[in-house]
Amino acid sequence: MDALHLQYRLMRRQQQWTAGSRDNSRLDHHLGYLAYLSEVGNYCILIFDIQLGAYVYASANFRDITGLDPHSRTTGSGQLYGLVHADDYPALMRLCVDTLKFLNGIKEQYRKDYKLLSEYRLATSTAGYVLVTERWQLLELDSRGNPWLALSILDLLPGRAGASGVKGWVVNSRSGEVVPHLSAAPEAQLTRREHAILKLMHNGCLCKEIAAHLGISIHTVHTHRQRILAKLGAGNAIEAINAGRDRGLLG
Repeated sequence: MDALHLQYRLMRRQQQWTAGSRDNSRLDHHLGYLAYLSEVGNYCILIFDIQLGAYVYASANFRDITGLDPHSRTTGSGQLYGLVHADDYPALMRLCVDTLKFLNGIKEQYRKDYKLLSEYRLATSTAGYVLVTERWQLLELDSRGNPWLALSILDLLPGRAGASGVKGWVVNSRSGEVVPHLSAAPEAQLTRREHAILKLMHNGCLCKEIAAHLGISIHTVHTHRQRILAKLGAGNAIEAINAGRDRGLLG
């Protein structure tokens, strides 16, 4: 198991604090609507039990699309994410970890207000890699407010199979507000020079020192610094360093 997926599993467990009771009738409450939604929209719909680490519902087309048996004991989030394109996997897993950290840090009454919207390449059983969009959000909490059931809606976009790079946003469903530090997009990746400057910022170097170290002007350093802040959704250098650390850019 790779380090990113292990961190994802650990974050999932850390959110469970003290186990609360679960009203299993809540699952049945959702199933009729989800089956209808799958048929009408041709979506692949999943319900994942975060606490058990297993799927408790999958639409009829899940096996046809992925080749996985949703009811097998060995089928969990790791198997599904194992179908993600190797180039997209690190950014997607980091986005999942960051989302769990975010949900872990807000009050329980607000946790179901947020959804993760992502776009990445997924291997299918018949068509090779295709581009998919996924909407993921908490569907039910247990009696203590711990994350319990998560809803995932996958939509295939085979006409754009050649697209690359993960896109992702955590959005407040009520307000439409995007959480600025929880986003990933190909255009948001740091250049080699920006990455080097971020590391020097992390080491405590001032702009003048960075300029001298890299042999560039202070004006150029300031320009790169502003681009780094924009790409990382940060308001200042400390936020940029924290965001860079969370995304694994600083080792």
